[in-house]
Amino acid sequence: MSEDEETQQRLNGGVWFYVNRTGFPMDDATWGRMWDYAAKIHPSGCAIQSGIRSQRTLPALALPHAPLSFAVSVTIPTRLTSIQKYLKQLQYNHTGTQFFDIKKNRPICGLMDCARDMICASLPIKCLEAVVLAVYLTNYFPGLDRFPISFRSNCRGNIHRHVVLALHHNGQYGCIGMSRRDDLMHKPIAFERLSDLIMDFICCYKKYDHDLEKVKIGATIPHDPHTYESIQWKALTLSVRKQNVNELTKEIDRFARELRRQNPRWLSASNIHALQKLRNLSPKRSQHSRGSQSAETIRKDKTEDRLMRDRRVLAMAFNNRLCQGRSQVQVPRVTESGPETSPLTSVSSLHFRQ
Repeated sequence: MSEDEETQQRLNGGVWFYVNRTGFPMDDATWGRMWDYAAKIHPSGCAIQSGIRSQRTLPALALPHAPLSFAVSVTIPTRLTSIQKYLKQLQYNHTGTQFFDIKKNRPICGLMDCARDMICASLPIKCLEAVVLAVYLTNYFPGLDRFPISFRSNCRGNIHRHVVLALHHNGQYGCIGMSRRDDLMHKPIAFERLSDLIMDFICCYKKYDHDLEKVKIGATIPHDPHTYESIQWKALTLSVRKQNVNELTKEIDRFARELRRQNPRWLSASNIHALQKLRNLSPKRSQHSRGSQSAETIRKDKTEDRLMRDRRVLAMAFNNRLCQGRSQVQVPRVTESGPETSPLTSVSSLHFRQ
């Protein structure tokens, strides 16, 4: 992102958060910055940080199991319910630091690598990470069309951005994703038209005192996890403020017909087995032969794994505590000079909340 774009976004308002760009395990600077930033915006300040980090033992956390495979007899709606349940088990990230660096312009094969990292780390996620993970988990579902829907809303001068993965199956629409609000992430596949699904989102935003400004609908996402294509996040842009309900409905339904007409039904039950064999043959990162590694390298890997497990327990405990007091969290308002409630020093590593 250029400096001009960052300046323009700061002028438009927004909610700041950090992004972990160092991979796993996180380096000490990113790890310390996460705790410091959350302490600044939380009413309890440093007390919540010291209360967790000073404990010698924390309760063990069970790793949620990703639904990577299903029996052929399991219906698509049942599979999607299992995936949404798994996303909720990962929890929404309240720490102010996004653990996974998601670049929207990356090829789909690269985003699938990020999704594998999410499953291995089992850390809290945000809505953009949830969309990438949901794409990975639904790659081998026959007859399921997937495309992103992005929302931009305004609440008391702050700009909020949100994205979900919309789904089309057997002539009906729904979506899955991640949000603080249950009715802004999961919608069962029960909407006859795409416009009905989006109008339901508009009503939910009004309920939370958010003024929805724009809705962006993306193109259909290919099912091939090895493709070098990128996800087209914006194929249709709707200005909710400037268009009435009838205009919105006509434009959305016209676009939905175009999506169905252009989408090739190449993912059938006959070639799912071939795609799954490709997934099994895909090289896994961080998997090397122990025989070709030195003793020092093996010790280093074990140390990093232990550090990752310890920091995951701390991060989950911290996120749970923040989640309990999220109604009291003071979200920093952004002005021309930056956030009012927290003096942030590294603007290049800050992004607006997705």
